[in-house]
Amino acid sequence: MSIGKRIKKARIKLGLSQAQLATTAKTSQETISKYERGVSKSPRSDVMFRIAATIGTSPEYLLFGTRQKHIRNTASGIQNLVDVCVGLSPDAIAKLIAMAKSFEK
Repeated sequence: MSIGKRIKKARIKLGLSQAQLATTAKTSQETISKYERGVSKSPRSDVMFRIAATIGTSPEYLLFGTRQKHIRNTASGIQNLVDVCVGLSPDAIAKLIAMAKSFEK
């Protein structure tokens, strides 16, 4: 299943329209539509985190279809992380990801 299909499936399960998901995830309805239709295949990391937080899943699930055994972060915690990451350089984001992975068990 593609990223777009996973987004659409979760969105529909929650009873959200594309516009509602877009508003909550701070993106456009057109962006959500493009992901769901497969026109855009690789969301930016900040958008991916916000979509995942809005639909109550992990970016890992949206990207790869794998579910985490334990979701340790709340949606607000994920949103806080996204807010910190917006505007960081790709190098800084890579370093942040590497640091976060060092906390994995």
